[in-house]
Amino acid sequence: MSGVGQGSIIGTAQTMDEIASAFEGELQTPVINETQLKGKYDYSASSKLSEPEFAFDLAHQLGWN
Repeated sequence: MSGVGQGSIIGTAQTMDEIASAFEGELQTPVINETQLKGKYDYSASSKLSEPEFAFDLAHQLGWN
C-alpha cells in the first residue's frame, strides 16, 4: 500500500522498485532504483513546500539525492 496527498507520501511493505515507481508518478520523471536492496520497507515523509518542490523535498528526506 502507498499513498500520496496533502504534501506527504506514505508506504507500507513496499519494495524499492515500488517506492521508485511512486516517486516517478509524483515527480513525473523517471526514477531508477539503484539501491540493490531486496527487502520490503515502510516509509513516510512530508513537506510544506508547494508543487513540484515538495516531491523533491520528500525524496531528499528518504535519502534520495
